[in-house]
Amino acid sequence: KKPSSHPETAISVTCSECHDVKYDAESTATKTWINNYAQMPKDKLWKKISEFLPNRQRFVMATVGSKGIWPFKKYYPTATTADFTLVPDKHFIICSNEKGTEKLSELKKNPLVSMVHFEGSIEGPVAPKKRYWKSVQIFGRASMYESDHPKFNDLAKKYHFYRIRSDRAYKRMVMTKIDIQRVIYFDSTLMKEGYSPYQLWINDEFK
Repeated sequence: KKPSSHPETAISVTCSECHDVKYDAESTATKTWINNYAQMPKDKLWKKISEFLPNRQRFVMATVGSKGIWPFKKYYPTATTADFTLVPDKHFIICSNEKGTEKLSELKKNPLVSMVHFEGSIEGPVAPKKRYWKSVQIFGRASMYESDHPKFNDLAKKYHFYRIRSDRAYKRMVMTKIDIQRVIYFDSTLMKEGYSPYQLWINDEFK
């Protein structure tokens, strides 16, 4: 974090532009944005996150846990896509996964996940008229429930099946619930409001 003696800088200026920085797993570029520029009130930030994730949204989810990913015999992270529904008042996010997938196999061994949803202007040879970028990076812990578990029905109602009939879902799918531990919300337009474009939301239940 910038010391009190550090000269004032514009919100768009990064630490790397100012002086040499040795980044590592603890000192990251994202953390410098979070530590050095204004953070939003927690309730206001969660409202922004919830508004960015209405209904069902597609995420890229990274899992680790297998002894080897076919056809390789090494530990590779697995990045897959899945549709998730946020339950804002409960601070968790849910999806349905087909039985037998790599992600489910890995989650049984390691329930910790990192997942990202994003949107923004398309960059090309010519800059778009409106440039913006928004994303949420969610870190959490997964719990899986098959159809014989009491929680399956409740989660399925919140998720809302529409690609397959609910009776088929009982035989085919597993409901996966991700308890959200922390979120990094990025919004390039926040700088106009005097906030850091990187905002950190932490679930107090997991501190």
